[in-house]
Amino acid sequence: MEFINRHWAKFGGALGILLVAYVYLIAGHDIPLLRKYAILSLAFLMLHQFEEYVWPGGFKDYFNNNIYNPFGFIRNKITDKAVLFVNIVYGWGLAAIVILFLNENIIAVVLLLEFCLSTGLYIFSLPSNQGITIQVL
Repeated sequence: MEFINRHWAKFGGALGILLVAYVYLIAGHDIPLLRKYAILSLAFLMLHQFEEYVWPGGFKDYFNNNIYNPFGFIRNKITDKAVLFVNIVYGWGLAAIVILFLNENIIAVVLLLEFCLSTGLYIFSLPSNQGITIQVL
């Protein structure tokens, strides 16, 4: 488990680059546009996670030292288990289900919801949240 905790974000960063290469260099026009957007959304999520946890990293410590508030809205510190669940099971898992199993209409709704949620988080996390900025773009 320690190996997974140390290397999942590195693997995700490499996989994110491979997904971008697949969409633009290999598959090209063979992928329907909305499915292409869903694949790119997953790739950029993986690159964003690489940025949070590997280079420059430090998101978990930043969250636990600056955002966590035992008396406020966010009452729990981030643990390694939570990081794996939220990022791999929830993030990658749901994205894979959308990409592999859903039709184009549902993918459009999912992408629109993702954009709206990311934009809302961006607005409410001003003045600065680089991670949300990347997700909105």
